[in-house]
Amino acid sequence: MAAAFVAAALFVEPVMPETAVTRSQTVIATLREWLLRGEFGPDERLQEVALAEALGVSRTPVREALRTLAEEGLVVYAPNRGYRARGFSLDYVMKAFRLRMTLEGLGARLAAEAGMTQAVRQQFEALLAEGDALLATVEQPDFDHEAWRSMNKRFHMAIHEHADNELLMQTARWSSRIPVVFAGAFRWYT
Repeated sequence: MAAAFVAAALFVEPVMPETAVTRSQTVIATLREWLLRGEFGPDERLQEVALAEALGVSRTPVREALRTLAEEGLVVYAPNRGYRARGFSLDYVMKAFRLRMTLEGLGARLAAEAGMTQAVRQQFEALLAEGDALLATVEQPDFDHEAWRSMNKRFHMAIHEHADNELLMQTARWSSRIPVVFAGAFRWYT
């Protein structure tokens, strides 16, 4: 198990806003990303010591991160048993997907009603060009899933950003922490 943590630590960068962040925030973001990417199996025990070693931090920020992730519903805590990765049923994932579709539709409508500046148009065109370039390689064995995931997340968050609705943005950020697509999804689309 520790080898999997080390391997994941080498390839996963925390996804954080461009503001100053604490070590705890970085650990939370990294563990959240690992959970959403399926780095841990359903009900897999999350050991503080192994996680701290993989992340190169003390146990304190790991402990804080696990508490936060339990509040978000990504991990489950049991007294005297510790934390485990939560498993998500297909039904749960489909409900999350429908929620995100609804938020996306509202965000797109509000953004369209607000209109597009040239800078916004250029941002979307650049993201779409990046997506098209990645999709051209989707059937290649070395397709870059992480580049696609990053572009896709930036594209959808840009829609919400340009909707200019703080509550929608907060809800969209929260909903992006809900597992929607499993790691093998790209095979389904090819």
